[in-house]
Amino acid sequence: NWLYVGGSGPGNYSKIQGAIDNASDGDTVFVFSGTYFESLHVWKIILLCGQDRDSTIIDGSHNLENVITITSPNVCIKDFTISNSLDYSWAIFSNSDNVSIMINNIEHNSGAIYIKDCQNVTIKWNDITENHQQAIDLYNVSNSTISWNFIYGHYTQYLGTGVNLFLSKNITINDNTINHNYFGVDCSCSPYTTIYANKIESCEDIAIFFSNSSWCNISSNILSSYIDGVYLSSHSN
Repeated sequence: NWLYVGGSGPGNYSKIQGAIDNASDGDTVFVFSGTYFESLHVWKIILLCGQDRDSTIIDGSHNLENVITITSPNVCIKDFTISNSLDYSWAIFSNSDNVSIMINNIEHNSGAIYIKDCQNVTIKWNDITENHQQAIDLYNVSNSTISWNFIYGHYTQYLGTGVNLFLSKNITINDNTINHNYFGVDCSCSPYTTIYANKIESCEDIAIFFSNSSWCNISSNILSSYIDGVYLSSHSN
């Protein structure tokens, strides 16, 4: 079934959370263009889809929580602008398997995407720009892909990272454009990482940094305008 939010159709919900709460596993929640001042808890197996990524806006500025928190597996979030999470919160937080985050604008948040303690996550075709801390942060995540994203403008020292991995493994990072961040990719205690065909430019410090991370593969990347291109430390090989 499809549940509709906004627009002028009969029975349409005025709040996204109301549609999520009334959905059943396998349903689609379709959100018409507009600005929605909400913090969402996605606890059903649903596709949450905006009408247009530039005009369907979820704004977290009135709330102290993450803009979107995902606690169900098999969720897809696509075609939204997600903005204005407050300090120490995230645009999207998930601890669930088989989650897809696709074709979104994620901008002007404290942090953009934080994924932990799960596997089989896909982060693809997003524009992630000018968030205060990390763009993408994976903690204890496995068998996941970060591809075809545009990641720009994360400058905070030691926190302003395009892609940050910690205690993760079998992560593939490919075909991303990662520009004007403090670090491009920071890979700590994360073996079997594959980084290929990315364009990483104008980092304040290091383009690709490894710490305690082994059996990784770096190939066919374009790296320019940084202090160090690829830096290995602390028993990486």
